Amino acid sequence: MVFLAVIRSVTNAIENSKKQLLEVVDQWGAAINLEQFFKQAQARCDGLPKGQQEKLLTQLTLARELIGTLNPLDFLMQWKSPQERLGVTPSRDDESDDGGRDD
Repeated sequence: MVFLAVIRSVTNAIENSKKQLLEVVDQWGAAINLEQFFKQAQARCDGLPKGQQEKLLTQLTLARELIGTLNPLDFLMQWKSPQERLGVTPSRDDESDDGGRDD
């Protein structure tokens, strides 16, 4: 019985971690699209008459504030690995394993 509960916990941790990671990837893509939108909109404002330009730049500022962070790394920092979900701390060897690469 206990063994099955452990298997179920590990399976749930893996599934939930994958689901959250895929959400992070989606958020990353959305952040990149939004950043491109803001950059292109701001670039197009450059050729507009001053009054219209000021209004649109204000709108862009408000839109950026509404959206919040666009740093995709912020999303990744919130992701929890299966080990974290199970309360397992990786050993120092696991964290520094670079697959034998010399970076």
